[in-house]
Amino acid sequence: MTFSINSPLPRLRSAALARIDAAAGAARSVYITSTPGQETIYSAKLSDATAYIAAGYPIDTAQYIWVNEEANAVGLSPQAMADTIVAASERCAIALAKIEGIRASAKKSIANADTPAAIYALERDFMGRLTDMEVR
Repeated sequence: MTFSINSPLPRLRSAALARIDAAAGAARSVYITSTPGQETIYSAKLSDATAYIAAGYPIDTAQYIWVNEEANAVGLSPQAMADTIVAASERCAIALAKIEGIRASAKKSIANADTPAAIYALERDFMGRLTDMEVR
């Protein structure tokens, strides 16, 4: 991050906001996929797992095709597979929400910053918070 004291504040602000969006996107890429169709599959798996759990983990898994197929593929019981799918989705949602909260806070602060030094400090703080983020 290099700032010139002679750069107009709006340009500095705009560049910092763009870097924040890019860094948030990179952080999100740890938790989401850009593989075509994969998001649809994850959504279908979550819906299927949630329905299977809501039904009380029935022994007959024929109508829960995503749970059944993946459980067979990885050698887990349908119950363990459904629980794994839901837990993974919840961890992902928590991480993505934290990233978005950090991003939104930084963007609001930078939009209100009135000096180059303040913009630089806020961006540096954002990058540190993003790097230090832990999801349990």
